[in-house]
Amino acid sequence: MDRYRLTEELSELGAYKGDLLRQLESHKQYQTYMGKVLETSAAGASDFQEMSDITARYQTLTATHQVIDNLCSRCFVHGSVLTICGEQFPAHIS
Repeated sequence: MDRYRLTEELSELGAYKGDLLRQLESHKQYQTYMGKVLETSAAGASDFQEMSDITARYQTLTATHQVIDNLCSRCFVHGSVLTICGEQFPAHIS
């Protein structure tokens, strides 16, 4: 490669590095937040010892929410009968 091309490539890589550093800085708030969560969890002897524990818990909660949301979309009350996935139950259980 000639010197001009290398200089041009170096300039492009410098701009790319700048973009990456700006993105990193914009995401720093999340790193700070997660660090505080870990500190708080460690102080309370929580189950969250690592960042991966927190993300695994989040994934579990998200999946559970989707299941519950799906079930709720198939539930309805008509008069005094609650129907869940085609099965009927009394809507008011005392």
